[in-house]
Amino acid sequence: MTSLRLSGIMAPVQISLKCIFRQENCRVKIEKEAITVYSRILELDGNQLKSLKNRAKLYGEIREFSKAVNDYDRAIEIDPNDTELYHERANSLFQIRGRENESIADYNKSIAIDPRNIRAYNNRGRTLCISIDVMRPTKILIM
Repeated sequence: MTSLRLSGIMAPVQISLKCIFRQENCRVKIEKEAITVYSRILELDGNQLKSLKNRAKLYGEIREFSKAVNDYDRAIEIDPNDTELYHERANSLFQIRGRENESIADYNKSIAIDPRNIRAYNNRGRTLCISIDVMRPTKILIM
């Protein structure tokens, strides 16, 4: 048995021997257990911004992007001026087919808050390149 320290709470995490031989499964198992701990913290205090951000990142790691977006939505309600929240939500939206325009809008918002956010410019460009249908003219608003 090992422990993870999350937002000031010690949470026991059982790691089976099978996980040692299957690193990827082990990583996912630990991330899911960490999500459970963050969920418990959020049950106690739903406005725990750090826990929302951390759980959203973990959801992204296990490819549950819709859940990550939901957590970023809640986090943005708490701190609407955090450029990283928009940037990370945009990254999650990018992974969900059909939500590329929302992703671009979030990159734009991140850039509006912090014009020096080079990663947001880069990721917005990547999203634009992938989402543009070359055969059909498209209007895209770039701030």
